Amino acid sequence: VSSTKNRRLFGRIMNLVFHCAGSVVVNSMNTAGLVRSCGVPLNNIILAKPGVGKKWMAAKPFKETIGFKNEINPTLLSVGRLVPHKGHATVVKALPRLVKIWPGLQWVLVGAGPEKENLEKLAEKLGVTRNVNFLSSLSDGELQKCYENADLFVHPNGEVDGSFEGYGMVFLEAGACSLAVIGGQDGGVPETVLNGETGFLVPPFDPNTLFERVALLLRNHALRSEMGRNGRCLAQSRGWDQTLSSIIRYESMLLEAGI
Repeated sequence: VSSTKNRRLFGRIMNLVFHCAGSVVVNSMNTAGLVRSCGVPLNNIILAKPGVGKKWMAAKPFKETIGFKNEINPTLLSVGRLVPHKGHATVVKALPRLVKIWPGLQWVLVGAGPEKENLEKLAEKLGVTRNVNFLSSLSDGELQKCYENADLFVHPNGEVDGSFEGYGMVFLEAGACSLAVIGGQDGGVPETVLNGETGFLVPPFDPNTLFERVALLLRNHALRSEMGRNGRCLAQSRGWDQTLSSIIRYESMLLEAGI
């Protein structure tokens, strides 16, 4: 919506579609605000946040059984398409200071996309190539293992040319695996990261604040574990049955009305 509404032709087409629709389903309050700015009446908007699949709730986090996995070689995890608004470059910029404290720290980056070459060049320039691991084309089981064996989930997103995180399912998936999370204070992410409870929100594209928050959580096992537990509780409350209840009610109403 954000990248389309300011384009002359596509913006007009989008607005026409919105105004002809009996209802518009949005995935977050943030998206609802964008749709409202296009002139869609509030009573035509249905909020249906994405839900967390049962497979994530079945995960058995490594740290739940033996505590902090590796104080010398902690593992950071990011999952998402390699595009600028995901904030991966911010993680790379924060790595040199983190590596000074934890030389064996590893950042596992799961995803593919056009930004990979730029990230590789930046990592080489900053001398942290050996600390960055790119993975892609993983099965659901392999991805779940990445969540289970990480110490902290980082995804410092922000808006770039109208593109941003509309909701942030990965934060809930990480929380389902009892991981504390760090996300960007932008888009719909504040609806999936409860600042100070399930993790931290940081200013977009700010490597200094990101470093401070990552270092704090890696040093503080108790806080990280507490946030991980809170994240799992949040994920449990966001199963598909709960998040799509508004859609289910709407469909039932249509059926009863014979529509």
